[in-house]
Amino acid sequence: MQFRQSLLKLCLGGLFASVCPSGWAQQPGDYATAGSDSGRSGLNPHAGRLCPPLVVDKTFALPDTPSPSNLLVFDEKILVGEGQSNRYMLLNARTGSRFWTRTVPGSPGELDFVPAATGNIVLLAGATTSILQAVEISSSRILWSAPTSGQVSGRHPLVLPGTAVWADSARVTAADPTTGTVFWQFPATSAVPAVGTSRAPVAAAADRVFALLGDGTLAAVDLVSGRLVWQLPLAGGDGSDLAVVEGMVYVTNRSRATLLAVDVASGVVRWEQPIPGTPASPGLLLGFGRLYLLSAVDGRATISTFDPSTGELLWQTEDPSVEDGAPQHGRLADNLLFYYHSGAERVRVMDAATGTILWSLHRPGLRSLVPAAGSLYLLLPNRVEALAPEHRIFIPQLADGEGAQTLLTVVNVSDSTTVATVEFFSSTGAPLALEIGPAASTVQSVHLSLPAGGSAMLHTLGSAPGLRAGWATIAASAPIRATAAYQVVDGSGRVLFEAGVEDATAADRVRMFAARSIPTPGLELNTGVAVVNPTEETATLILRYLRREPSPALLETTVTLEPGEHLPAFLHELFSDEVTQNSWGTLVIESDVPVAATALRTQNGYQLSSYPVAISKR
Repeated sequence: MQFRQSLLKLCLGGLFASVCPSGWAQQPGDYATAGSDSGRSGLNPHAGRLCPPLVVDKTFALPDTPSPSNLLVFDEKILVGEGQSNRYMLLNARTGSRFWTRTVPGSPGELDFVPAATGNIVLLAGATTSILQAVEISSSRILWSAPTSGQVSGRHPLVLPGTAVWADSARVTAADPTTGTVFWQFPATSAVPAVGTSRAPVAAAADRVFALLGDGTLAAVDLVSGRLVWQLPLAGGDGSDLAVVEGMVYVTNRSRATLLAVDVASGVVRWEQPIPGTPASPGLLLGFGRLYLLSAVDGRATISTFDPSTGELLWQTEDPSVEDGAPQHGRLADNLLFYYHSGAERVRVMDAATGTILWSLHRPGLRSLVPAAGSLYLLLPNRVEALAPEHRIFIPQLADGEGAQTLLTVVNVSDSTTVATVEFFSSTGAPLALEIGPAASTVQSVHLSLPAGGSAMLHTLGSAPGLRAGWATIAASAPIRATAAYQVVDGSGRVLFEAGVEDATAADRVRMFAARSIPTPGLELNTGVAVVNPTEETATLILRYLRREPSPALLETTVTLEPGEHLPAFLHELFSDEVTQNSWGTLVIESDVPVAATALRTQNGYQLSSYPVAISKR
């Protein structure tokens, strides 16, 4: 559908808060282990601020690593593992320089093994190996090697204070992390059937180690003695996830397609819920007062959240990508859920409270992601990228010329001085030169120095012979907020019409009130809408008008916006002649990547006031 971009008299804005998601109480695990925790919650409570937008801050080349497999980030270090060469590389997280490279025993293959690190020790193993190595991080010196009774692949270890814990295909072992001296092994005698262990991580909490045996039994073992405390048959199996926090161990059971909550002290099942679709592996996360399950439902990447206490399904959302695929590499930090959509090859940043996608990046071939130390680290073929949060806000509409002006005010909400850069763009995403007062300078960007808590103002002069529309971004080194006031002035400078709105954030689904009416001949009240795509990907938008009057109806159309492209239009233009002269309802905009949107109430094309634009759950 072709849209007539209504530039004549249309000056749009956005009432749209640019804030990070509201905080739920974070629940860290017992001991931090390489950006996660020993409870396997997938939450890094110490990752720092990661509120989007996220931009590439650093890129570390790995020219000899075309097929990296795993990634850890800890203590300003990056550990990359590759199964084809059975090598691990330790990098400086600030400079990318390589501290050391260590080759471990084993044949080439897919490296399904996540090392564990704490202090000056890291546990390493190869793709197909029966040897575990403890390596001194500062020197790469091998502290000890332990032959295992079978494969450790898929059975990720732990390094706890004073104890290293790992599983192989035969048993679970606890040892001194500095010497390798074995404390205990489970099963240890023929009194317990030698069923081995499942390909699943071990977890620890409340002085207990939790492991899934080969027959699917969940075993709780005393951390000090190795004594079996309790066991629960048929709890899980190969590919299951374990997460242990605050007195409960949660298990995904693939064979029964259920999610279990088991009391840590007694082994009693507190609740069991069906799993939607096929769970990812790993796909169970715990944080911010919720359980998150990542799965593929009929091929669609799906995120489900449960109440950890009751198992009640709180909400479920489907990734808006057109492509089928599974959500992978899920992690939690800063009230955000990070995951990778394998089909669309997109890194997603989701509001952990509502399921709203707040940012998206196209990254083909991603192998792992880790939020840590104020950055989101991405492992890609031959490189590691560190993405940093950017204090950037969006103004979805500008209008200038033929008496139309845009007045921008910017406020520094931090306690430090910052410089804000305002950039102007046309509806195609190209830089837009505007005449800025009072000096009448024609510029494509403006730099504003803002003291702590200070503010600044700039306005377009509106003196151009033709009316031009576009949008703007404002970036700074500290948090900022902004408003845009859209004015129409006469020849003497007297303001005839004005409407002010706040800056906008980007989201994959928004809704707003929308209406068009002609109460008397020559008087038209209409909704003006502006949408901009601030990402680096092409956005496919589905616009739905849920009409209430004059009769209930659902009107729908699809729009494509290239990166940086901007669409301003009146309600009746979006849906052609299907919007009658007296119509009102709700306009819902859904996009496969986040967009910024805004809406105004207009009279004969001139702005009267703004409509709130609400981020809504999918």
